[in-house]
Amino acid sequence: MSRSSDAIHRAGDGDEDDDLAGPFVTVLPIAAAVVSTLGGIFGSAVVDASDPSAAAADEEQVTLGEGPGWSALRHRSAVTVYDLATATAEEWPTALTMLRQTDWSGLLSFPLFVGSLDIGAVTLYMSGAGPFSSAQMSDATCLAGHTAQRILAGAVRDMAAGSTPAVSSVMQPSGRRIHQATGMVSAQFGVAVEDALLVIRARAFADDQPLPTLAEAILERRLDLRHDPGNQ
Repeated sequence: MSRSSDAIHRAGDGDEDDDLAGPFVTVLPIAAAVVSTLGGIFGSAVVDASDPSAAAADEEQVTLGEGPGWSALRHRSAVTVYDLATATAEEWPTALTMLRQTDWSGLLSFPLFVGSLDIGAVTLYMSGAGPFSSAQMSDATCLAGHTAQRILAGAVRDMAAGSTPAVSSVMQPSGRRIHQATGMVSAQFGVAVEDALLVIRARAFADDQPLPTLAEAILERRLDLRHDPGNQ
């Protein structure tokens, strides 16, 4: 197995506590990587970074609500800026001004999503390296997909532990209703059933509601996570 394939394989099999940014630095010709959640169910925050100064740059973008990561997620397409000094960015002019004041020469941002569920972006910071090859773009995209899956599972690990009483008390028929709500969310977001249940558990914890109560709201269409203000 090649060095690139091995790193991608390890990223896909990693536990929630494993390094999220590290595989990008291992596989790709970059100086740093930062993984951030951007809005939606998981909020906006820097999740993991391989370099403090890169983390600070991403934190600025999180605060501004604009930047290459936001644009990558919005369009679900990689944003590549190999020369910040000559770049133009109509969608994130303030962030571009901020980024030009850093020591980074360029960057690439890749969206993080699972199905139709938006999660965030990973931004790769460069110090003088040239453009990515098609193979490197493919590796980065693949790593981003694995990372999105890991965030979806890992971000609710503590939440699931905190909401254990509500989950463990679920009996029929409420268990059947939760199963039905999970299927609905799975279809709405185009994600696996297991991932949909993680989303529902995370929302139940965030709202301090028992899981059966939230499931009923979803089934009765009083709550649509796709159009909820917390998922914009």
